[in-house]
Amino acid sequence: MAGDFMSSRKLANTAGKKSNKKTRISMISTRCISADSRNIARVRSNRQCQDSLRYENCELDSRADTCCAGSTFKVIEYTGQICNVYPYCPKYKPRTDIPVVKAVTAYDHPNGDTFILCLNQALNFGDKRPNSLLNQNQLRYNGIVVNDCPTFLSPNHESPHSIYFPDSDLHLPLSLNGCISYLPTRIPSECEIDEGT
Repeated sequence: MAGDFMSSRKLANTAGKKSNKKTRISMISTRCISADSRNIARVRSNRQCQDSLRYENCELDSRADTCCAGSTFKVIEYTGQICNVYPYCPKYKPRTDIPVVKAVTAYDHPNGDTFILCLNQALNFGDKRPNSLLNQNQLRYNGIVVNDCPTFLSPNHESPHSIYFPDSDLHLPLSLNGCISYLPTRIPSECEIDEGT
């Protein structure tokens, strides 16, 4: 869905205006998922307050030039920018007016903890795209270690096949669907977002 390049511009009705509203996620790590301040929060999982347990894949995708929020992300802030996203093939039409957002998703770790992952400048595809895309190089640029080599393919089977947050010594184990590494994520409930903010 995200292509070789994109163009961006400010929305006409927000040009020159700055939002005073700031959303803060309580941090385990000061850097996560995308540019600027990237955050990750640990919340207590309360199955009674979860809106949905529909999981989709948050896939690693080196073809995307930025992270893309799909159907399991909830927008918490609009940046006022929009982008046109150009596909890999010039004969396909670009997707126009895609908003750039700050959005969160929930990841249920195998140890029972739930983490709220925050993308600060992601393209918001919402329900138009079930799966979300994480660009490995964008993550690495922001201090996150991406071990995207599956363990069974790594020398001596030593790859943890995970996304690692060094500031908090946290590994989020990746799953594999064919040749695509991913985190299974879901829409966070309002109480999970409130607990993490």
